[in-house]
Amino acid sequence: MVKPRTVIVTGAARGIGAAIAEMFAGQGYNVASADLHFADFKMESSSTLIGPCDVRDSDSVSQFVRNVEDQFGPADIMVNNAGIYPMQPCQTISADDWRRVMATNVDSIFHFCQATLPAMRERGWGRIINISSNTFFMGLPNMAHYIASKGAVIGLSRSLAAEVGADGVTVNCIAPNFTRTEGTAIVEREAPEVVAQTVASQAIPRVAVPADLLGTVSFLASDAAAFMTGQTLVVDGGTVKH
Repeated sequence: MVKPRTVIVTGAARGIGAAIAEMFAGQGYNVASADLHFADFKMESSSTLIGPCDVRDSDSVSQFVRNVEDQFGPADIMVNNAGIYPMQPCQTISADDWRRVMATNVDSIFHFCQATLPAMRERGWGRIINISSNTFFMGLPNMAHYIASKGAVIGLSRSLAAEVGADGVTVNCIAPNFTRTEGTAIVEREAPEVVAQTVASQAIPRVAVPADLLGTVSFLASDAAAFMTGQTLVVDGGTVKH
């Protein structure tokens, strides 16, 4: 019997991360879901582990990865989804605001890649999928720290892809548009005009939902994507047209 592959998903308590984790579980993977909102490490089933993790902290990340390895063995697939989505004018962004966004959206990916890549490279197979944003290609106002962080994700992914490709590991990004989740509900409540403008900019005029990203994630995690690396796939309903 072939051992199922193991995937780690960050920011998996809700929204896009929860949908990705549920998809992989349904496909028979061992799934480890990391999120600060989880209270305890526990097995939800024989193939599903959830646990708390401060993705900004390298020690917390290392401990989470060790727990996964103890339960399932090394991760084969790493989905870095955790992130925050602040909106404010650049002149009002404090140094602490800036550091918080970078720590959550960029440092987290760096920490998880450092923790999971050695085993992937040793075994000659691995997939790293990083969630960026289509805003990087658009230069929208009042999102300087967020867009800078998502650009950093793309840059990190491209450089890392060049480092590890010879070892059978691919590194790619997905850049979605505004996606309806629990975390973005505040935007729909307090800035509905922003959501309306987003939808109006799309060739497919509706608000994205997490399910819209699942096919792309599944493909990038598969053997079919073995010759694709260093790429950013824009899944945004046709706002950004390359």
